[in-house]
Amino acid sequence: MYVIVKFMSLNNFRLDKIDAKILAELDKNSKIPFSSLAKKLKISREIVKYRIKKLVNQGIIRSFTTMINPAKLGYMIYKVYLKFQNLPNELKLIEYLLMHKNVFWIAKCDGAFDMIFGIYVDNLVAFDNLLLDFMGHFSQNILSRHISNSVYVDIYRRNYLGNQESKATYWGGNPLKGKLDPIMKDILKTIAENSRTTIVELSNKLSSDPRTIISKIKEMEKRKIILGYRILIDLKKIRKESFKAIVYFKTSLRVRKDRLSSIANKILISAIISEILRNGT
Repeated sequence: MYVIVKFMSLNNFRLDKIDAKILAELDKNSKIPFSSLAKKLKISREIVKYRIKKLVNQGIIRSFTTMINPAKLGYMIYKVYLKFQNLPNELKLIEYLLMHKNVFWIAKCDGAFDMIFGIYVDNLVAFDNLLLDFMGHFSQNILSRHISNSVYVDIYRRNYLGNQESKATYWGGNPLKGKLDPIMKDILKTIAENSRTTIVELSNKLSSDPRTIISKIKEMEKRKIILGYRILIDLKKIRKESFKAIVYFKTSLRVRKDRLSSIANKILISAIISEILRNGT
């Protein structure tokens, strides 16, 4: 078992103070109304609205996201780390992965691995079948692979934007399939793509009473299905890079993990995620 800490470079920070503060507040709550954000930053609502629109148009804010805990929906998360050999057509492999509805994340990278992709499944057999099918197509192009299961994840705020130290948001845990009615499912599908979708917009889209929409969202927040609301940032647009440091522990995992999380949050400043993973090949 080991911990992965995801962090960003602090070099070449080019955002002005207002933009940085806006991003920091949206990172805490991407649903925050323009008026509330303006009051926090002591600027006008019009300036806030203009700045956010500019950050979106410039591609700095890629999306307004809702943090959904897959474990509360009965899903386990696996990541597959790949090192390639003799891969003539990488696009073909990527297109294959994109065809699978259970593949939710693909990343190209340098270093120990060439690609990582994430899978969510509700049972081990489903994962095994997907992996066997994948290897049946591309085993000759895989030099090595590593498989990990995310048991739980601690999600930290982006301190490099100016956020103060905060408690991590707990993500993961024992997969328990919670009961969702059709309205809840439709709400999740919509706000997963845009957390700033208003209650009125949801009500019109789903043909449901606004009070019902509000009640359903509050229930999912209480049940920890919805963990919060954040933004997805294009790091290159603000002159940053993303790295993962893999740290192996031999003993006393809990104590060492807590210490590493503390160091990451206080010293690295930019630590975002630490994961406890189960090692596998």
